[in-house]
Amino acid sequence: MKQYRKTFLAVLIFLGLQFLASMLGAALQGLGMNATTALSLSLIISGIATVILLAYLGIVRLKVLRPTHMKWRLIPLAVAGAFMGIFAMNLISELLPLPDLMKIDVTAMAYNPLGIISITLIAPIVEEMVFREGIISSLLRHDFHRWQAILVSALAFSIVHLNPAQMPFAFIMGIILGIIFAKTGNIVTTAFIHIVNNTLAIIQLRVFVDKGNEVSFTETLGGPLITAFFILVSSLICVLCLHDFWKKYHRGHRLHRRSSSSGGDSSSNPFNNYNKYGLFHK
Repeated sequence: MKQYRKTFLAVLIFLGLQFLASMLGAALQGLGMNATTALSLSLIISGIATVILLAYLGIVRLKVLRPTHMKWRLIPLAVAGAFMGIFAMNLISELLPLPDLMKIDVTAMAYNPLGIISITLIAPIVEEMVFREGIISSLLRHDFHRWQAILVSALAFSIVHLNPAQMPFAFIMGIILGIIFAKTGNIVTTAFIHIVNNTLAIIQLRVFVDKGNEVSFTETLGGPLITAFFILVSSLICVLCLHDFWKKYHRGHRLHRRSSSSGGDSSSNPFNNYNKYGLFHK
C-alpha cells in the first residue's frame, strides 16, 4: 500500500480542506456574510491552502505550472480532442437521469464575482495540481503503468465530485486530461482546458438560467437521433485527435534510469525509465 500513500493523502487533504471550507462558510454566514459569497470565499481559501500544503509535503511540484519544453505545434491537437470529448460527454450527461445535487449552489455562484473566480480559475488549477500532478506523478514514481495512473486519477477525480450528475463527465474528463498531462509533463494545457470548460459552463448557466431545464443541447440539435449522431462523431474525433497526440508527442530528453526493485535489469521494463519531468516513456 506504500505506493498509494501519496495518492490517498492527496485526496484526503483535498476532501478535508473542502470540509473545512464548508465549516468556514457557515461561520462567515453567521457573521452576516451572504451565503453564496461565504461559500465562494471559503472554497477559494481552501483551494489555495490545498496547493500550499501539498507542495510543502512534496506531493505536488509547483514547476508543473510552467510551460517549459512544450511542443506547441501538437497542443492544438490535444485541445481539439479534449473539447470534442467534453462536448460528447455534455450530450451524454443530458441523456442520463442522474440527480444534480449541486445545481442550486453552482447557479448561485455563477452570479457571484467570488463564485465565478472560484469555479473558473481556482477550482481548475487546484484540481489539476491534485489529480493530475499529485496523483499521476506519484503513481508513476512507483513504477505504475501510465494508463493505470491515468485511470486511478480519473476515478478519484470522479468520486470526489460527490455529485451523481457530474461523476460520469468527471471520469471521462479525467482520462482526457490525464492523457495530456502524461505527455506534456505540466498542467499548463490541462488547466487551460479545465478553465475554459468551467467558464463555458458558467456562461451556459447565465444564458439559460431563466429557461431552466427547458433548454438543452438535445432540443437545440433537433432531437435524440441527431444528438446520438453528434455524440458518435464528437467521440470519434476526440479519440483520433488524442491518439495522434499520444503517438506524436515525444519529449526527446534523455532518460534517467532507476534500479529495478527486483534486482533485475531495469532496461527490460521500459516503464522503469523515469525522467525529471515525472513521465515514463516507451
